[in-house]
Amino acid sequence: MAIMRFEKNQEKAESCGGKSEMDNGNGSMMRILPLAYFCYAKKMKEQEIYEVVKYVSSITHRHEISIMGCFIYVLYAIQLLKCKNLNQAYNFVKKIKFKDYFFEDTIRRYERILNNDIQKYKLEEINSTGYVVYTLEATLWVLLNTKTYNQAIIKAINLGNDTDTIGACLED
Repeated sequence: MAIMRFEKNQEKAESCGGKSEMDNGNGSMMRILPLAYFCYAKKMKEQEIYEVVKYVSSITHRHEISIMGCFIYVLYAIQLLKCKNLNQAYNFVKKIKFKDYFFEDTIRRYERILNNDIQKYKLEEINSTGYVVYTLEATLWVLLNTKTYNQAIIKAINLGNDTDTIGACLED
């Protein structure tokens, strides 16, 4: 859809992503991980990371819910690049002041990640559909509940549904 909008209207690429509530699939999140390496290498500050994540996500998904999911994921990955362990990276992300970037309603969508401990949920409490919030929950849950890449892939497969995207998000 974003490509069609771009071809039809010749808008800026970052204006072509879907912006409705129904446009919060996990497409931008499954492609955003390389941005963590870029931001890390450039030693970007939090605000700069937000701006670049917003720009890149908006090419295909510019609704705030999608952007926030990508932002959380990139911040998490950057912490891993800084040699933090999985739990340290997760705890770091939970301390970010997301209200500086997003509306309260959007932040509330990520409550299970930010206000609870996603790691403590049971397998049957994790939804792995194509909704960006669920994809981030599933990805973090798998990472925090496994010790090896092989275990993570098996756990992602056991979730069912959008397992290929969850697997793609585990590539770190």
